[in-house]
Amino acid sequence: RGEVVLAMGEFNGGALFDDAWVLRGGHDSRPGHVMKVDLQVAGINPAHVLAVDVNWVAGGSISDSAGLPNHGAQLMVWDLGRWIVGPAHTSASNAPALLTFSTTDTNAIMRLFAGDSQTLTTAARPRANAGRGTGQGTVSTDYAVIALKYRLP
Repeated sequence: RGEVVLAMGEFNGGALFDDAWVLRGGHDSRPGHVMKVDLQVAGINPAHVLAVDVNWVAGGSISDSAGLPNHGAQLMVWDLGRWIVGPAHTSASNAPALLTFSTTDTNAIMRLFAGDSQTLTTAARPRANAGRGTGQGTVSTDYAVIALKYRLP
């Protein structure tokens, strides 16, 4: 499974805890770049946002279990407590290409900026998991733009 489970724990003072900890070895992990837009800092009310457009030029490369390269990047958007998997392509990290996400759906926009922070979070990552490859995965970004269309109060 690629995990190690540690049951119980001991505090520095010797008290035992009834904890369970899971260490994941990273076989299903990926490197990534994250970009956030905080509406509170910008002074924009999420209810006034009419459209969200994300343009991200990224590439990704990671080795599969046989050590062969698996190229491509994927755009992701944080939506009310979970990552929404967006578009992907097969461009390597040394040849980034465009990934886009857009919405004008009012309900979707409110979910994207949900919570006290009112922050839109996006990420670019390699398309494939790390697997059991021999090399480190890479992701590259040439540029990323988040454009908001909003009305003034």
